[in-house]
Formats: sequence, structure tokens, C-alpha cells
Amino acid sequence: MIYEVEGDILMSRADVIAQGVSVNDPMNKWPRQKTAGEIPKCGDQFIEWCTDTNPEPGDIWLWRGNTKTKVLNLIIGEAVDPELVCASRLNKIAVQRAFRAVNKRVVEQRLSSIAMPKIGSGAGGID
Repeated sequence: MIYEVEGDILMSRADVIAQGVSVNDPMNKWPRQKTAGEIPKCGDQFIEWCTDTNPEPGDIWLWRGNTKTKVLNLIIGEAVDPELVCASRLNKIAVQRAFRAVNKRVVEQRLSSIAMPKIGSGAGGID
């Protein structure tokens, strides 16, 4: 079941907070900025993970902190160029692959709830 809610996503009681990111995303735009600000290790460990694994758009990465908080990063964009101000153009196929991977992860880990903003809306040409 899907419930539409308003407010601070980090204050939700969901098992997992999901967000769309690009490969090597510095997480400096909302909601990624807020996640990285509240959970600083998430952004740093994401960059390390990208360096180690060389992920493709459509992959996902689940970060688990010392607290109950888990952040599911849906990689929906190509690698971010640090010299560019804006993120890379998104790919609808990568978004579809990421959501399939999320579905698989939810089933495997028996996650009961995910809090997520609109993924890819208004960014990079995806409506």
C-alpha cells in the first residue's frame, strides 16, 4: 500500500529512507544534502563504495548507520562531474532498473516500509 505524506522524510518511522543519487554523487542537493547533513558518514561511505565497485545507473546501495536509520540510494544518474554545478541527465531505464532492485531488496530483507520523495521528478529531463 502507498501512503502519501508530507513533512521531513528523516523524521519518518519508515524502515528505510530512499533517495535518488548519481554515481559519485557528493550529496549536496536536497534531499541528499539533508541526508548527508544528518547522517554524514552516508555520503562519505557512498563515495568510497562507488570508487570500490564502479556501479552502473540502475544499481542500489543500502547504507546502515550505527542508529536504526537505513538509507537506500537508488543510482539513477551517470557519474557526477565535480566541475559541473548540475547533476547528470537521468535515464528512465536506470530508474526502472533501480526500482526493480528495490523491489527485490524489500522482499529479500522483509522491509515493511520505505519513505521516499519523488525520484527523478523534475531533474535531468524525467517527468
